[in-house]
Amino acid sequence: MINSMTGFGTGASKDGLIVEVKSVNHRFKEISVKMPRNVLQIEDRIKASIASEVARGKIEVHVTVDDARVLPQQMDVNWLLLDQLVEQVVRGKERYGLTEAISLQALFQHDGVLVTNDRSDRDKEQFAESLFAALKEAIAHMLSMRRLEGSRLSKDINERIDAITVVIEQMETLVPEASRTYEAKLRARLVELLETEEGKRAEERLQIEVSLLTEKHDVTEELVRINSHLALFKETLLSEEPVGRKLDFITQELHREVNTIGSKSHLFSIAEAVILIKSELEKIKEQVQNIE
Repeated sequence: MINSMTGFGTGASKDGLIVEVKSVNHRFKEISVKMPRNVLQIEDRIKASIASEVARGKIEVHVTVDDARVLPQQMDVNWLLLDQLVEQVVRGKERYGLTEAISLQALFQHDGVLVTNDRSDRDKEQFAESLFAALKEAIAHMLSMRRLEGSRLSKDINERIDAITVVIEQMETLVPEASRTYEAKLRARLVELLETEEGKRAEERLQIEVSLLTEKHDVTEELVRINSHLALFKETLLSEEPVGRKLDFITQELHREVNTIGSKSHLFSIAEAVILIKSELEKIKEQVQNIE
C-alpha cells in the first residue's frame, strides 16, 4: 500500500517534553529540527531517527519543553560574587545613611551571580530517553497519518484509472471508423489527382501513399501501450515500496501516448475522448506528487 508524504504526529513525556513531527511533499528527503539551543547536540540523532522511517518528504521536527527541569542544565549561584555584592551594599548604606532593605532579587539580576551549568551525565541521559520516547510516539502517529492518506490517494487514483480504462475501451471501438473516415478523405483527394496528367502517371505510387498515410494515422499501437501503462500503474499502487517517482514517470508516459493519439486522429469523438483522458491524467498527476 502506498504512503502519502503528508502527515503529522505528536508525542509527549510525563515530565513536560513535547515533540511534533510534520511531513509534507517534497522531491527529496529534507529534515529540519527546531529545539532549545542547549540540547542541539542531539539534533543529528533526531534526524537519523526520522531518516530511517521515511524515503521522501520535507519533515519538520519541533521540540518544546513545558518544564525547564527536564533540560540538561541547572542554575547555580556564584556565592562568592554575591557575598561581595552584599558587603558592598551594606558599606554603601552605612556610608550614606540609607535604611532600605537589601533586594535579593536585584542582586540576582547582576551579571555572573546566577550561573547556568550542565547537569550530570545521568540527567542528560534521562532527558535523551524522554525526548526519544516522545519522538518515537510522534513518528508513529505521523506514519499512521501518511498511510491513511496514502490509502485515500490510492482509492481516488484507482477510480480515475478505471474511468480512463472505460474511455479507452470506447475509443478502441472508434478506431476502425476513424481509419475508414481518414482513408475515404484521402481517396477522394486521390480521385481528383488522378484526373490530372501527372496524377495518371503516378497512380500506383499515389495508391501506396494513401495506404501508408492511413496506417500512419492509426492509433491502435498507442492504445495498446496505454492499456499496458494503466495495468502497470494499478500494479504499482499495490507495492509496499516507495513508488512516487515511478508513478510520476508512468503518468508522463500516459500523457505522451494520449497526446500522440490527439495529434494523429481527426475524428471528433476521439478528440472528445482525448480531452476526457487528459483531464483525469491531470488530476492523477496532482495526486502522484504527494505519494512517497
